[in-house]
Amino acid sequence: MELKIKKDDTEVSCAISGKLTYQDHNEYRDFLRSCEDLKFSKITIELDNLTLIDSAGMGMLLLTIEKSKDFGCDLSIKNPKGQVLKMIELANISSIVTIEKIKK
Repeated sequence: MELKIKKDDTEVSCAISGKLTYQDHNEYRDFLRSCEDLKFSKITIELDNLTLIDSAGMGMLLLTIEKSKDFGCDLSIKNPKGQVLKMIELANISSIVTIEKIKK
């Protein structure tokens, strides 16, 4: 997994590429802690270049949803595709957070 994080005073965008699996949980939790510490009003998770997500990775996304509510900020997940989109759809995550899909 690779995280590319862009921050301004009120918003953070995190582009995740590669694979999001159990072995990434410490780095991902560090990212979430930084969001809590800096009090962002919006978090965007960009998944354009995420090629694979396992059950632990799904847990990390669900933790992001929970934490964003705790932080009192808006969350959106952008551009999941392929296997990642299928996993998100199977978990019905769109019922609890905005999923912005690539327009074809």
